[in-house]
Amino acid sequence: MTHYNIPKTLATLWDSHPDQIVDITNETADGSGYWVYFAPGWIYPRGETHFIHEDTVAECLAGFRTIKRCTCAECQRIISRDHRS
Repeated sequence: MTHYNIPKTLATLWDSHPDQIVDITNETADGSGYWVYFAPGWIYPRGETHFIHEDTVAECLAGFRTIKRCTCAECQRIISRDHRS
């Protein structure tokens, strides 16, 4: 997998968890930090979101260690649809 413009630590995290992470973006140039987007079925409990948005790589890594399985209706709909395909 090729990762553009993201720190090596986050690229390694993505490579190690392809079933949980679908995208990572580096928006530090405009002050928006890093974004880690999850595959359906995963949630970041701190904000009850399907992504992590933090200012630093260390904060993203710490947040990733807290993610949980998500059973919301939207995740279940997507997972069900994908299993039928």
